[in-house]
Amino acid sequence: MFACSPYPRDAAFLSNVEAEVTQQLLWLGSHPSIALWGGNNEIEASMEWFDETRGNLALFAVDYQALFVDTIGRVVQQMLPGVPWVDSSPSNGIITLPKRRDSAPAAANDADASQLTDKAAAAVQGVQEHQVIKRWGNSQNPKYGDVHFYDYKNDCQDWRTYPAARFISEYGWQSYPSWATYSAATAAGDWAVAADMTEFRQRHPNGTVELLVQLQRRFKLPKPWLQLLQLQHKHQQHHQRQQQAAQQREGSRRSS
Repeated sequence: MFACSPYPRDAAFLSNVEAEVTQQLLWLGSHPSIALWGGNNEIEASMEWFDETRGNLALFAVDYQALFVDTIGRVVQQMLPGVPWVDSSPSNGIITLPKRRDSAPAAANDADASQLTDKAAAAVQGVQEHQVIKRWGNSQNPKYGDVHFYDYKNDCQDWRTYPAARFISEYGWQSYPSWATYSAATAAGDWAVAADMTEFRQRHPNGTVELLVQLQRRFKLPKPWLQLLQLQHKHQQHHQRQQQAAQQREGSRRSS
């Protein structure tokens, strides 16, 4: 529902979000394949991406708290108490979760608890049941919450490349679709490894070459695919030599 940018926190918008989240939880709340509920995708991390958010983090943090912690988090914990939940993915999660309604309030264990009126005790319990404290910081910290992990250089089947995180909720590498799917949606002229159509659909920088490198680790590649890799390798070497020459010229200019 929410991804990669800031959102408002006016009353009408929050009310609409609460209704939508409630409907989604009623629909998906009992689904057995859901391992972790997340309030949004990469919005906490995205506050470091844009000049406007970086320049006014305090304001956007208040907006974030109102929407993803106080609104969405509250609804999730009320409707699905005890389920794993993070306010953003990735994030450091939260420090405390609301207490279950069948739990006794902490104040009941205090020496002064007997002096509280019924109304005051109910108020204390209400605060404890709905209090959520967000853990701010590096959203990719493997010690807390969940992380997103992408490694486009190392062997994609080597488990040792993964961080020792509590939960890796997003990861992976590109792959080609099955032949049945690909051939049904393309023409014969699109079937070359670097055809115009496939490169137009390729959104990841250097994605085709990285994909071929991964395939080469496990399979024997057709000759045209190997030629593409060799050409790319020569291009990279040429680019590196140009960079080194430019650095040497800059060093000579400064020393003179």
